[in-house]
Amino acid sequence: MRDKKAQEEVVGFAVVVVLVSVIFVIILGFSMNKPTTQDKQSTDVRQFLESIREVTTDCSLSGSIPANLKELMGACYSRTYCSSGAKACDELNNTMKDILEASYSPSEEAHIKAYIFSIDFETSSSQRENLITQKSGNCSSNSYRESDDFFPYTNGQIFTELRLCY
Repeated sequence: MRDKKAQEEVVGFAVVVVLVSVIFVIILGFSMNKPTTQDKQSTDVRQFLESIREVTTDCSLSGSIPANLKELMGACYSRTYCSSGAKACDELNNTMKDILEASYSPSEEAHIKAYIFSIDFETSSSQRENLITQKSGNCSSNSYRESDDFFPYTNGQIFTELRLCY
């Protein structure tokens, strides 16, 4: 009787080991079945794009109050000038170059090798017009993070897009 009870315990233990092994294999299968492409959308990049809209620029569009980048993007689309006589698009381009270089400083030795940044206006009929595009470094790698942001402006939307290459 004692041997039979020991055999039952061994069989019970074996069943538990088999069940745990099967569950482990299933979990391992699910974890290895995930797509190999990494998620390229980045919340950090999106938050950067959202925050730059509020950066104050050197351009004053009316009177002596400096415009923020959001206002300057709209002024660039409208082809207006700053109070100083400079084109709004030129001020936008220079300000964005300064912000991007200060924020990311791309180089072959740095963590971020390159970036591509653009601002586009999309009409309500889905036609896009590029306002500015800036590139720095070589963005040929398949390792990158990107995001976009948009906000309404007159009869369409202004889109900002940024891709950081690693």
